[in-house]
Amino acid sequence: MSQAVSANQPFSRVSRLGRKQNWGWSLLFLTAVISVTFSLLFDAVRLQDWSPIWFIINLATLLEVFVVAAVTRRLILDRLLDQQPRPWLNLVFAGLLGSIKNVSVEALARAFGIAGDPIWEFRIIGGFGLGVAIFLFAGLALGAHAEHRAILAELQAVQRALLQLRNSSKARLDAVNDKLSLQARELLLPKLHSIQIMIANPADTPKAIASLREFIYQDVRPLSDSLAERLIAPAHLSSLDDASAPRRRFLQSEVEVKPLIPVWLSGAMFVFGAFSIAYMVLGAPECNAAIIVSPWSMILLSLFKLAIPAHFRLTRLKLGWLTIGLGLLCSAPTYMAMYVHAANLGQQLLMAMYVPLMIFGLLAFVYSESLDADRIQARDVIISENQDLAHDQALFEQKLWLARRAWQFVVHGTVQSALTAALTRLQATEHPDAVVLATVNQDIERARTALVSKPESQVNLSAAIGVLQETWQGICQIEPHIADEAAAVISADKDASACLNEIIKEAVSNAVRHADAQKIDIHIDLGDSDSLEVLVTNDGLPLRTNNSQGVGSRLIEELTTDWSLSTNRSTGLTEFRANLPLQRDF
Repeated sequence: MSQAVSANQPFSRVSRLGRKQNWGWSLLFLTAVISVTFSLLFDAVRLQDWSPIWFIINLATLLEVFVVAAVTRRLILDRLLDQQPRPWLNLVFAGLLGSIKNVSVEALARAFGIAGDPIWEFRIIGGFGLGVAIFLFAGLALGAHAEHRAILAELQAVQRALLQLRNSSKARLDAVNDKLSLQARELLLPKLHSIQIMIANPADTPKAIASLREFIYQDVRPLSDSLAERLIAPAHLSSLDDASAPRRRFLQSEVEVKPLIPVWLSGAMFVFGAFSIAYMVLGAPECNAAIIVSPWSMILLSLFKLAIPAHFRLTRLKLGWLTIGLGLLCSAPTYMAMYVHAANLGQQLLMAMYVPLMIFGLLAFVYSESLDADRIQARDVIISENQDLAHDQALFEQKLWLARRAWQFVVHGTVQSALTAALTRLQATEHPDAVVLATVNQDIERARTALVSKPESQVNLSAAIGVLQETWQGICQIEPHIADEAAAVISADKDASACLNEIIKEAVSNAVRHADAQKIDIHIDLGDSDSLEVLVTNDGLPLRTNNSQGVGSRLIEELTTDWSLSTNRSTGLTEFRANLPLQRDF
């Protein structure tokens, strides 16, 4: 009957009362307990009629209310409350259900021949008030509990993903490296071996040349292109075992007491409760004294809240006992006003229900407020841990990219270069001598050694930028500006150095090819303790409206936590910004 409450829903006590999720099994259970108890007290006890038929009447009217609520929700409430929360609608409907139940109890009692209460307005008003009160308690307390559970479930999911990423990243990275190396070796090594056999026999030289040329163009280059362009996506983060998952818990072992006491809400409860119970038991005008005294409950509550030190904290158990004592203190004056107007012991006992009901209501409000305080803190923790997860995910994708790129360098650089050199030597003469064949064999052996060895991915960023300046010399001017703190971090983090090199090359290449830039400035600063800020500005043509994502954009997406490309209106320069995550010490 109930639906899941999203932890992403906005935090609002008022809107909480207007959600359709309140019409669930928790509300039904609470309604059954309270309404049956009240009905027995104010019917069987007040009328001094202990017939077992009262139980049948209460169960029948409870079923009636359930059917009416279910049908109305399906036909009307779901449609209206899906559009936006409507607290007034839920409260009015809850009151109407209370009135329907109370009136139905009287009608069934008369049908069974039980002496009922002839005052129908008493049934209508009392039932309406009870329905509103039950829904108010359920909407605030149970709604806060549902949202608290939802936010903790979301927090646990983030923590599990973060923990699993940290625990499994090395093994998954090794698996990717093994897969890449196995793919390259299985594809290339057997054919290399066949070519070496051909070269050993001078008579097979023409055949070796044809095989080597075919090998380079049909195997080595396609594999190199595949390694350069294919994204190796991280495996899906499956759930961890329950033993390793964080347990559901309160975020704070101690809570600050003062903000948890809702004076106005509790004060309204004390006044409304006094009116309802005094009117139902004593009738008018005898109930007026209790109603007049009831505002003192809110005054006592306000004075107590003012007396609490600003940052006074208690454990939740001690806060519960404090709330019970406070509820007893604040409800006592009103009950005494009821007590002195009671005509008999039965009325005194019935009106004594005011005290535990007010204590229960105050506990519900304080409990709801404490859950909301935890919910706010949990949201902050989720935001922080989501940032950690994004950071670690970007680092892992960096390593995947570096592993793929390292093998691409091996295949495209060392292997293809060595094989191209071997092919060139073979084609240089019609009948290569033993010396040439030996050199060709060394070239092929160099390619084979590169394939069976672990690739290196270290990059000297300063040297790489120097190469970049030489590459574009005469076309554009490139000026690097690296802060001292950033330079120290880069020199110690080989992954960051390699990734920065690729990001800068991509930014410079795009600025020249797409914008005809004449001057490019590169700024690298240490953003915070775990990221580098990259800013590349150019004086090229304005940005085009077509922002379709290409291979370069996907590359940058893999390596950074966030990036942007925009035009600075004040300077007229195009600015590329990116945040590159750094390794953390755990």
